[in-house]
Amino acid sequence: MTAAPHVLVTLPGKLGDLIYALPAVIQIGRHFGGPVSLQTSELCRPALGLLTVQPYLHQCFVDPDYVLEHVRYGCQPWRMSEPPGYDAILHLGFRRELLGASIMTRPLRETYFLVLEHEYGLSLPGPAQVPYLFLEEEPMEDIVVFQGYGETLMDHLGPEERQRLLAFWHRLFEGLGLDVRIVTGPRERSFYDGWGYPVVCPDDLLETARLIARARCFLGVQSAAAAVA
Repeated sequence: MTAAPHVLVTLPGKLGDLIYALPAVIQIGRHFGGPVSLQTSELCRPALGLLTVQPYLHQCFVDPDYVLEHVRYGCQPWRMSEPPGYDAILHLGFRRELLGASIMTRPLRETYFLVLEHEYGLSLPGPAQVPYLFLEEEPMEDIVVFQGYGETLMDHLGPEERQRLLAFWHRLFEGLGLDVRIVTGPRERSFYDGWGYPVVCPDDLLETARLIARARCFLGVQSAAAAVA
């Protein structure tokens, strides 16, 4: 029996980009007949614990030679390093001008299938209607998880605007009738400490995923946490 080729998939970008790309990674593995290795950027290091338990990945690691640019704006170089020892290397980073308007007219997790078709001529089946993150089942809790806004937005809000934002979410939380957990990062924690709800700063995306999986409800903006949800 012939062994499956040793395939490396590279993906720059942020955590949300990585999560939305996983259906394409799964289909690449199916195409080549086995789990693949995944190389990503330093921005995605918090996801390594989550990804190492996924059965469709052989290994996942950060590219030590990849240089981040314009981090706050999410515009990263689309090519990554090509380490030796692989039978095939597929880059899932993309140049917007290459994909044109098609990138704006389809869901984000389908974008990477466009990359595979445009760059490598691989017309693979689209995202399967099954979960593509695998976690051990845990009992549900009667809580709502609210993913806080990032510092880029909160830095631009004055005291009155922040107060109006709190009032809006407070009314919504009361209407749900569930306990609330605010999930955010260490840099944003100070924005939410005065809201009157427990604030959780997970160490990595695996902890975030487990918290969301147990919650009755998740509220959040487009982000890595929303992609997990």
